[in-house]
Amino acid sequence: MNFVEIGYICRHHVFRLIAEIRDVQLNTDRRALSRLEWEKWKHEKETDAMMERCVREKQRRAAEAAEIARARADAVHKAQPVHHYRPVDVHASSQLLTMPQSPNFSERLRSKTSHH
Repeated sequence: MNFVEIGYICRHHVFRLIAEIRDVQLNTDRRALSRLEWEKWKHEKETDAMMERCVREKQRRAAEAAEIARARADAVHKAQPVHHYRPVDVHASSQLLTMPQSPNFSERLRSKTSHH
């Protein structure tokens, strides 16, 4: 700040301490400038975040589309080849046939059937 002494006469007194003040910077002006810088920084940050969200959303949609295409390709029926096994040779068994018997499920029933 530049101070310049100005002589000022008021009736009988001479005041020499009165100074002219130049290049005044008010705190409100400095605060307004810092606020503008902060708002610019905030706007850039929000813009970057929005761009990042858009990129992530685009990637997510592309991944979903690829997954749907893969699921549709897997859902298409593909014919399976017929298996060729060696022929079965059927021959008669050398064992005798089983003779059928009534099963004995409980002691109580066995005792009743044996008395009659």
